[in-house]
Amino acid sequence: MLGRRHITSHTEGLETFLLTLVATMDFLALSILAGLVVVSTVAGLLWRSRQGAITGGGEADISPTLLAPGHWLTLFQVSAPLCSYCSAMRGILQRASTAHEGVAHVEYDVSEIPEVIDKFAVRQAPTTFLVEADGRVVHQIGGPIAPTALDQLITQAREDVRKRSDEYEI
Repeated sequence: MLGRRHITSHTEGLETFLLTLVATMDFLALSILAGLVVVSTVAGLLWRSRQGAITGGGEADISPTLLAPGHWLTLFQVSAPLCSYCSAMRGILQRASTAHEGVAHVEYDVSEIPEVIDKFAVRQAPTTFLVEADGRVVHQIGGPIAPTALDQLITQAREDVRKRSDEYEI
């Protein structure tokens, strides 16, 4: 009888150990899954925060030969062949260029303008530049942007041009 209890106690110990092991593995698997969900969420939020990110112009210019002649502002779009947002952005930019007097839209493939890509560190498509007639970059927009936000940027750029021209009136 003593031997039987001894075997039973070992079996119960093994069952307890296995249950503990399975419970620990479930906890570990759930922890890994939860960690992956958190990392993916953070990565998605960071990516999303860069979409439509607007930066001010800098010291760099875009060659006026790449712009639409005879317009005070060019909506300069950089696109890529496999860009899913580029066609939607093209429509937004074309509508904005017809809605605002003196504004034109041009579009270039990334492979056509490597000097612009390097100079402005373009890392995503679409990227849109608001460029004055002399080549001065007013804004750089990474990713898609809402039409109303674009309209506000164009209006702001027009006001800035007016202010600068008023400074030179005699």
